[in-house]
Amino acid sequence: MSDRQESDPEKLLEAYFQDRLSSEDVDVLNDVLENDQELMKGFVVSAYDEIQLYQAHRESRISTLPVMGLLGSKRSDPARWFAVAALILLSATLVFLNQKGTRSMSQSGPAQVAHVSEIYSVEDAAVFATIGGEKRTITSGSELASGEVVVVPPGCRLTIGYRTEETFVAFDGGSSFELLGGDEGKRLRLKQGSLRAEVARQPNETPMRIVTDDSEIVVLGTVFEVSDDESTRLSVVSGKVRMNALEREESVLVKGGYYAEARADSFQAPRPFAERKHESGRAETLNQEHPDRRRFIEVDPVGNKRGFIEFNLDDVDYADRLFDATLRLRVKSSGASERGGSGTVRLYKADQREQGVLARIPTRRLEQISSYTGQVSAGMNLDFDLKASDLRPGVNRFLITLDKGGNDFWFSANPKDHPPALNLKLRN
Repeated sequence: MSDRQESDPEKLLEAYFQDRLSSEDVDVLNDVLENDQELMKGFVVSAYDEIQLYQAHRESRISTLPVMGLLGSKRSDPARWFAVAALILLSATLVFLNQKGTRSMSQSGPAQVAHVSEIYSVEDAAVFATIGGEKRTITSGSELASGEVVVVPPGCRLTIGYRTEETFVAFDGGSSFELLGGDEGKRLRLKQGSLRAEVARQPNETPMRIVTDDSEIVVLGTVFEVSDDESTRLSVVSGKVRMNALEREESVLVKGGYYAEARADSFQAPRPFAERKHESGRAETLNQEHPDRRRFIEVDPVGNKRGFIEFNLDDVDYADRLFDATLRLRVKSSGASERGGSGTVRLYKADQREQGVLARIPTRRLEQISSYTGQVSAGMNLDFDLKASDLRPGVNRFLITLDKGGNDFWFSANPKDHPPALNLKLRN
């Protein structure tokens, strides 16, 4: 460093972030920070963000996003820089807290990057977030910070949003994700489960990025779905999304109406798909003589009330083409209350059995294909994920039950009011 740089605090700070300081220079910087409160305040925030960014990149193994300095210069030794940054940040923070005893830790903590816009949780399985070993329960309106890992237990659902634009990301039960901060745009890591995102137009230089174990999704603005199981599958409804492999130099652009899959050692080229929606031909409540039994599906262990749904797929040529299927039910209220039910709902394949048989057959003799445990509200859609092998050409029948101890569920069976529907994705 030059003498001019040593006499200029701003130049000294700039050189630090570019990793051009010797151990003696670090001592000088510590002295400067002790005597310049405003400079130290900015340094604490900037250094904390840099450390969080380095950790996020290291943990996520994002090979396409190098750790960058404040001015965009690539660090030659990020591990050494990280160690120095941690020491100098600790020193500066302690001095700053001593000088400003009334300052709260939240003011110099991780930046708030998103908020909870919608949440469904159950009594014994709340959505929670952890950061730095601290755990907290998430509720509607909660602010989410960079570095927080959010866990959505089975039976719960969560949608996060961003204050400045119409971008929303919805997570199903059984999912977990980490919010990643920094100036590169909106970023998160899907650790487990699935999500659906509606992303407003993003700046070309700072697209939204979603990372899984084996790929990175780069988004400029679109509607898409990502699932992370044995592989990562990306289905794009509209717009364009780039998918990057993490362990090798390979990427693919997926446009609306196409899907692609990525594994650790392979990358499938995008393939077109078509969406088909089939409404039920028959839906009713079994073991009930009430006139509304064909307007609503009521499932209740009291009285052994079961739901029966039938679909006719004669017009669907889906052999070897179906790769994704969802059975959607619209939750209705049981009367004046908006309560929609709670407990464990189970979905069974009923094959060609008639309603009279299904009304009394022991469920152990049927094949269970999906379930939901949680609490629902009227107006909510309850989705059951199906496998291609769960469906066949022609008539498909399903039975719905509620475990003992649950509060009755009501679903619409009215053809004019959100009847049960099968949503299919077929390879073209």
